[in-house]
Amino acid sequence: MFGAIFFFHNSNSIKNPEMETRARLLKLRLGILSYIVDHSALPPNVEDSHGEQLYKCLTSETKGIRYLEERPTWDTSNKLFDQWGNDFKEQMSITTNSAGKVTFHVAIWSCGRNRENEFGKGDDIIEAMDIPQDFVPGK
Repeated sequence: MFGAIFFFHNSNSIKNPEMETRARLLKLRLGILSYIVDHSALPPNVEDSHGEQLYKCLTSETKGIRYLEERPTWDTSNKLFDQWGNDFKEQMSITTNSAGKVTFHVAIWSCGRNRENEFGKGDDIIEAMDIPQDFVPGK
């Protein structure tokens, strides 16, 4: 199994909210990637949940693996949020091309300093990845 745990450091140690948000997004990206590699699937029920379902999926042990270590401030809200206190946004999908090749698409972002959802544009801070299914072991 590829699973891994990613720890968050003390947010008081970083005074730059953009840097802290980028660090959080990177850890989420790695947790999601690990989940996809282990399960050959996207995390379940994540759309329109304001990060609650994704948080539960990544922080709960699955087959003895936790993909993201809980963060004390997240434990009370069960949500994933940026340094400004806004929920992270996420879009995940699977596409199949005409040759039958499957690709997992993942984008997770912060609305940034202006707190307006610009869908990964403007001052939004985004982590996105496309993962071909042939990247996933055993597929």
